[in-house]
Amino acid sequence: MADAKLVLVANAIKVEMAEHEFCVSPKIERAYVTEIELQNLNELRVDVQPGDEDTEAADRSTIKHTCRVDVLVRKRFTADDEVLETGKISVQKIDELLRFMEEIHDFFHMRRLTEYDAAAWEGVEFRPIYYPDHLRNLLQFTGVVAVTYVVIA
Repeated sequence: MADAKLVLVANAIKVEMAEHEFCVSPKIERAYVTEIELQNLNELRVDVQPGDEDTEAADRSTIKHTCRVDVLVRKRFTADDEVLETGKISVQKIDELLRFMEEIHDFFHMRRLTEYDAAAWEGVEFRPIYYPDHLRNLLQFTGVVAVTYVVIA
C-alpha cells in the first residue's frame, strides 16, 4: 500500500534536510510529536512531522493535495546556558537557534524535492519562529518552520 501524499512529502523534506549542511548539526527525525517539553537537557532536536492536508479538485479527474509539513526545532537549556549575572538564557544561544530557523526557511524557499519530485513548492513560513512562553516557562526554545507542497494526483 502506498503512503499518503502528506507522508511522502514529510519523508522527502527529512531526507533533504539530512543531506544539507546547516550552521548546526542536529539529529533530524521524522516523527509525530506528542510532547512539546523535552526531557533531555541541552539536546537540539529537529522533528519533521506531517501537519495539514487540504484537498480540492484540480480538474475533473485529479485532486490537488496541499500538504503542510512542520519542522520543529527544540532545545532545552541548562544552567550552563544562562548568564550568571541575570539568570536569563544567553542571547547568543537563542540567536544561534534563530539563525538555524532562518536557514531552514531559506533552504526550502522555492525548493524542489528530489526525493519526491511530484510535489511542487507552494510556500514556507514561520509558525512561529519561536514560542516566548516556552523560553520563560520551560527554559526551552521551540520554533516551527511550516513547509507547504502541492501534489496533483
